[in-house]
Amino acid sequence: MSRSLILRTAASALRTHRLDYLIFFVTSRCNARCRMCFNYRVLDKYNGRDDLSLEEIEKIADRIPRLLQLTLSGGEPFLRDDLFEIVGAFARKSQLGQLTLTTNGLAPDRVEALFSKIVKNFPELSINFDISLDAVGAAHDAIRGVDGAYDRAVETWRRVQSLKGRYRNFRLGVTAVLSSFNLDEIFPLLEKLDSEFVLDRCEVMLARGQTREPSAVDVPLERFEKVHEWLNEHNHDLAHSLTGRFLYQLSRRKREIEIQTAKEDRMILPCVAGTKMAVLDADGTVRPCEIIHTLYPDKDLTLGALRSADYDLPGIMNSEKARNVGDFIRRTQCYCTFECAILAGLVFQPRQWPRLGVRALGGVRHIW
Repeated sequence: MSRSLILRTAASALRTHRLDYLIFFVTSRCNARCRMCFNYRVLDKYNGRDDLSLEEIEKIADRIPRLLQLTLSGGEPFLRDDLFEIVGAFARKSQLGQLTLTTNGLAPDRVEALFSKIVKNFPELSINFDISLDAVGAAHDAIRGVDGAYDRAVETWRRVQSLKGRYRNFRLGVTAVLSSFNLDEIFPLLEKLDSEFVLDRCEVMLARGQTREPSAVDVPLERFEKVHEWLNEHNHDLAHSLTGRFLYQLSRRKREIEIQTAKEDRMILPCVAGTKMAVLDADGTVRPCEIIHTLYPDKDLTLGALRSADYDLPGIMNSEKARNVGDFIRRTQCYCTFECAILAGLVFQPRQWPRLGVRALGGVRHIW
């Protein structure tokens, strides 16, 4: 993370009601059939039909004057032929600070071609590139519903890792989803990543929401606590800088809050979903977060629809409906283990910083 991005983040945190973190499900197309997918109903129903066009996305980006963080997900974002142009729209029009790209890695040639074009043409953009891996070998294939998924994901990692020698503006990571299907496979995966992969970061998320197979979320919390301990103890890349130590503590604190939230069944950290952070569906529907509609299925907690609002996302975020949803979240103390929302709560609430700063100054040997 560059110094300028740190300063932008600090300034953004002081503006409590401006959107700074957008998660964009850029397509409802997917080439996997993950057993723990929380978005499967949308993917199965639309499969690319009714996705926002590039022209519509450019209108959206044009109406966001500044955006700190954009995460492009799906579906599988690399299935969009115009992914490079989408990144360009936000980079140019929204003065984008940081981009996160996620992929299941099932199309190594396609991912390599598109991603190399992105990192080459946007050298000033800080980019996180995350590949999904849930287990080693056939166990990963079974979870993702695709034969050969593991081998293709590893090949994607090799292709992207080879770009490190030419481009310095991206961090390469692996993200795993801990579900009931990989309780015994998660540690062999982490050990393999530790010994054989060169990574800048590694995260393990909890399966959440209403998943394709409902039993996916049946994860003993003790197992996630052990994963948390492992990630704290087995880290690569010595963190020589204060920034590196702060990022380590940010990730560590995020997991601690996830565990405490699940243990105590309550909101631990005030949620900024619907104010500082929003989720944009592939069809232009705006939501405060990924899973609130699954927690309250009988309520309309969408913030608006961009196609009927002249693609004005800031306008939707400042609407009466958005304020009402925000009031609902605060009044009900809505809580979940959605990692991005917890992370945003830590980053965009300055009163959380002293604790993180003290822990970072205390000294951490490693960062992943």
